[in-house]
Amino acid sequence: MPAMRLGTPSGLGVLLAAVAFTAMGGPLRPADAMELGVQTHFSQGWPIEALDEAVALKAPALRDSLPWNQGEPSRGTYAIKERSSHIRAICEAGLDVMLTLVPENRNYDNGETVHTDEGRRAFADYVRAVLDQGPDCIVAVEIGNEINGKGGIKGPAAQDVPHSYTALLKAVYDAVKPDHPDVAILGGSTNVIGTGFLEQLFEAGALEAMDAVVVHPYRSHPENVALELDRLKAAMARHGGEKPIWATEFSDNYATPELAASGLVKMTALMSAAGVERAYWYALRDQRWFRNMGLLRPNGATKPAARAFELAQALLREGPARSDDMGQSLIKRVVFGETAQVVWGAPFAIEVPEGARVVDVEGREVRPPYRLGEDPLIVLGSADLTLGSGPVVADTLLQFAQEPWSYLAATPKSKEETLSMNDWEWTSYLGSRWLRPLRINDSSLAPSGDPADPNRPVVRYTAPAAQSVTLSACFAKEEKGDGVEVEIRRNDEVLRSETVTSDLSFDDLALDLQAGDRLDLVVGPNKENGGDVLRYRLRLFAPGEAAAPTPC
Repeated sequence: MPAMRLGTPSGLGVLLAAVAFTAMGGPLRPADAMELGVQTHFSQGWPIEALDEAVALKAPALRDSLPWNQGEPSRGTYAIKERSSHIRAICEAGLDVMLTLVPENRNYDNGETVHTDEGRRAFADYVRAVLDQGPDCIVAVEIGNEINGKGGIKGPAAQDVPHSYTALLKAVYDAVKPDHPDVAILGGSTNVIGTGFLEQLFEAGALEAMDAVVVHPYRSHPENVALELDRLKAAMARHGGEKPIWATEFSDNYATPELAASGLVKMTALMSAAGVERAYWYALRDQRWFRNMGLLRPNGATKPAARAFELAQALLREGPARSDDMGQSLIKRVVFGETAQVVWGAPFAIEVPEGARVVDVEGREVRPPYRLGEDPLIVLGSADLTLGSGPVVADTLLQFAQEPWSYLAATPKSKEETLSMNDWEWTSYLGSRWLRPLRINDSSLAPSGDPADPNRPVVRYTAPAAQSVTLSACFAKEEKGDGVEVEIRRNDEVLRSETVTSDLSFDDLALDLQAGDRLDLVVGPNKENGGDVLRYRLRLFAPGEAAAPTPC
């Protein structure tokens, strides 16, 4: 591939100290840049000393709670001042706090999610009392937590969540906003970006009673989060207009601490560029059931994600973010302000002019020659990047829902049906309402139907010209069910067929394709239904280039 010039803004901005990035203080975050905070659990017994750790990491905001049972131990009797010492400490440290308040109290509606007028009024009164009697650094209240999940809404309220939750939101909004107009009422609170679930709330009128919509975009691959956020914005627009989006939890239970650092920087960059107003990393410290999600170990020891968090704060101080695909769909790039950029993707060589600096996600200096990859490079200062050659010509993750890829279902009658984006309670997917649970996401898919007569998802590469390529593929499956049948086809010829029960990868399938040839991944159930979700990724390497193993 010929070299191409990738223009970036001119003007030298000082993002790094001369020697150590993580020691840099830097300017305040511009008002129109995303704010990045972190989740704490002081209300669940974390030692208050952990607050010093958040301050040291330059976190401007924390997410915590003041459970209703604790703050109102008996009807009409509040213990807010006694129970809010952790919030006062956060205020005194100069940070702001958002509270997640779950509408459940043993004194109302049998301890289930409040569903009567009396219960909703009591909860609204509690929220108002917290703001009246509590410290003054509370900037927002999130009503409920992951209400699309099991147990998010309990009891009779769960029979009609859109209307019961909307009634609750309106009760809180009407009770709080007259005296606390600057405190944001946050609604929705979905685990992942549940656009279909949220649109049901919007249809019931919930959007009118919230100042921002909450999502928890957990994911192992951040690359396509903007696609889902755009669908959420479109859903809001259909019901009266967009409200700000807050990602009050994001991260993943990564396999290694290093992957968490990379994911933090990617998600911060992509959410910033997509216009997310605030985001909170989950969490400040590791917990025994989430060992690679914390910035710090339980004893406060620093992890790679902590250094990435400091780097992300410095990037946000440079100014608002914008995405720039640089004319190459295999590369992700986000520019902050006029002086910094985050770049990653397929393994292309890049050249950085003299005077710019390059660091990794932990702020460590990277020396030339530079090569892009799965982990971002951060280029600092004025830089016109020159993108050189790279071995990859197509990638299902980096080019999801883009040419040269297309997505279909092979139905029992051998008819191919083109799939479209579907929104539901969880992550949006390519599929059809008639073929559920068949679906295709950027890194996973699942078939549907009877194993004797299945509906098979098809991920198709269409050759834009005559070319020789080598296919590298990775598949990973939880040990559930009896496996799935995986086929690689060129046009109608089966090139490879495997039963995948755990992990499978190869990088040696050499192919000569003519313009218009179809290279298909086709997946179906084995002999039994159930447990058929498959993680996948395909990459095509150019002729003369050594194919490399593809990570799932």
